[in-house]
Amino acid sequence: MPDARPASLTLAALDALPDDHDFGGWGLPLVMSLSVTHGLESTATGKWVYAVLQEPPGT
Repeated sequence: MPDARPASLTLAALDALPDDHDFGGWGLPLVMSLSVTHGLESTATGKWVYAVLQEPPGT
């Protein structure tokens, strides 16, 4: 099961330079930052990762 990194997201932290091989793993922090709720469940065949997003007001 994945572990989320601390969600201290900045443009510098997300900058993936060609010689920098540690630029992955931001999926869960992004989901955590943008969702109302989220979760992760282990199944016999893998895992389910889900997020509930809120519709912006006035849409």
